[in-house]
Amino acid sequence: MKSGNVLFNAASTISNGTLDFGVQTGSVSLMGGASALNPVSLAADLYGMRGLNFASDLLANRAILSGDNRRLLGPVTVANLTLTLGSTHALNDFLPQDLNIGQSGAVLQLGGNNTLTGSLNRGLVDGVGGGVIIENASANAATLTIQQSAAGTFAGTIRNGAGGGVLSLVKTGAGTLDMQGDSSQTITNAISGSLTVKRGILQLFRAGDLDRMTTLNIAGGGTLRLANRASPNNNTDRFWTLLQ
Repeated sequence: MKSGNVLFNAASTISNGTLDFGVQTGSVSLMGGASALNPVSLAADLYGMRGLNFASDLLANRAILSGDNRRLLGPVTVANLTLTLGSTHALNDFLPQDLNIGQSGAVLQLGGNNTLTGSLNRGLVDGVGGGVIIENASANAATLTIQQSAAGTFAGTIRNGAGGGVLSLVKTGAGTLDMQGDSSQTITNAISGSLTVKRGILQLFRAGDLDRMTTLNIAGGGTLRLANRASPNNNTDRFWTLLQ
């Protein structure tokens, strides 16, 4: 196929071949019947030039993306569903593309796969953050590497998720990433692996946002900036305890 929308109204599997969205923005829409236990599974390789949007009419819907998608160019947007990555190449890790988690309730699960993405741009709903989640959700540990080339804001939660596998975060790229959500909470609802800032600025609006990290690494080209979002005169959020 080339261009257009792929619509699923029940649990389905595309197990091989290539889905070619051509030079138009691709769209995968789930219209009910694709729950967490009975998801839509896309194991075909995806190709396209202008990105891919995942959308759903029900927040409970889930899709699994597990092909070799290193020929998928353009931003990937996740809205109103759970998207689980089933392979290390589910997102283009050869030429990392931007990632938008663009609607309240949207969830991206790494599924134990080390994942490289381009700029993380959103996590906002009409300018208001909240409700969006990036998590590992696997028994296996995983690392999310964000190659932030331009300024971006993520106002959701980054956490380990269920399964026991910890999630680590690497920030690279020259751009600034503002994290305005709350990624502390409990062990399951926190990110408790390592935090590495290789390049650019990672700005936390509360020191507690990542306070369950076990290891902190800041390279010569990286900056970790703590910015209290409540009040410039209120420093109670600036305490950071690293677990041993």
